[in-house]
Amino acid sequence: MGRFAVSGCAVICLLITFTSGQQETASSQPATSTPLVSPSYETGVEKLQRSAQKFALQFYQQVTELVDFNPNVTTTNIIVSPFSAWNLLALVTEGASGLTLQELLTALNIEAQDQIRSFYKPFTQSFSFTNRDVQLATVQYVITDQNRPVSKDFDYSLETFYDPRVLQPMNFAEIQQSYERINRLVSDATNGNIKNAIQKSDLEEARLILLSALFFQGQWTIPFNRSFTTQVPFNDENDRPIGMVEMMFQRGIFPFAGYKDLDAQILELPYGADKRLSMLLIMPRKGVPLVEVIRKLVNYDMDRVFQELDRSLIDFDDDEVEVHLPRFEFSSDYNLIPILKKMGIKEAFDSGFANFTKISELNAIYLSSVIQQSKLVVNEEGTTAAAVTTGVFANKATPPRFLANRPFGFLIVDRPQRTILFAGQVKKPNLVDNQ
Repeated sequence: MGRFAVSGCAVICLLITFTSGQQETASSQPATSTPLVSPSYETGVEKLQRSAQKFALQFYQQVTELVDFNPNVTTTNIIVSPFSAWNLLALVTEGASGLTLQELLTALNIEAQDQIRSFYKPFTQSFSFTNRDVQLATVQYVITDQNRPVSKDFDYSLETFYDPRVLQPMNFAEIQQSYERINRLVSDATNGNIKNAIQKSDLEEARLILLSALFFQGQWTIPFNRSFTTQVPFNDENDRPIGMVEMMFQRGIFPFAGYKDLDAQILELPYGADKRLSMLLIMPRKGVPLVEVIRKLVNYDMDRVFQELDRSLIDFDDDEVEVHLPRFEFSSDYNLIPILKKMGIKEAFDSGFANFTKISELNAIYLSSVIQQSKLVVNEEGTTAAAVTTGVFANKATPPRFLANRPFGFLIVDRPQRTILFAGQVKKPNLVDNQ
């Protein structure tokens, strides 16, 4: 572990709590929207990959719109883990019935729950690995209250279709002990980067706590040279300077393509010797808001994005790209309920209609809290996160340049799995204090 310069993670926690009164009978009418239908030639795992990818882009769009347009949100930078959210909501479907289940499946772009049960293990089992320059780890926990046990069928489903280690019974009456154990689980899973995932008050009425932690740490395949880092101005989307940043620089052969349909350029910076994981940097054309590019990306096939990046290496194999990227480091703490409601998950959060009879026959529980805490560090050595097109190379005499001196988006992806692990935007990187 000594080779890693920095550390970070992404964590999502869901709390399912008892209501104070008697639950009303839930409606069981089918959802009106249509889940994603994948091509018939795709395997079950490939369908699940595509479902997770579609969810990730829709999730990314909703988060950026919330941050950009909600006056109550004061942050501008974003780091979220769509994969953690998708992963945990997949577990939640095991306890849901009726319209509650249909809304979850539709938002997850899943045709039927059997699709999750049959292919969840082969899809997710490769998302934990460690080698000399990259570490990726993911864990899921369903923490139950020993004093109010869940149904045996729910226990059986989690152990059979997911992972027997996912169940973590605790005594919620012993608040201090449970509080310490849960936060220790999170801290261990994120290499100590998130130490307080829950508060003691979260346990007072909690029936279940579902936790997903995703940790990533990686060195760039080609690190930036610190001696080339300089202070330069960073502008807002109206091209007005907001301050000075530490701008990293390097020149190398990287996948780099222009996307006319997206009004953007995308640069890929790989991690590690095997280049399995990489960061996609998304730079809108001047005058185009980043949120508009992300909206277009939702309806754009990610396979086309990768195809154009791969083609750029073939068509322009001798062309080096000048990369100017600011250092940035930030954390976030989001309540995901407004975002998930925008994506069509509504009944699960309604104390009067949520249908989780598979968890408890009393059916007196609902999703009361969905919190995601994330942290991201990008520097010269690498990254830590706990996240019809034409080529752009017109003049071979001048090296093409990716200049991130204004707001840009990013995705951290698993290339073989076509999975978006982290997503975000940088509108205000760490500014240099010259005073």
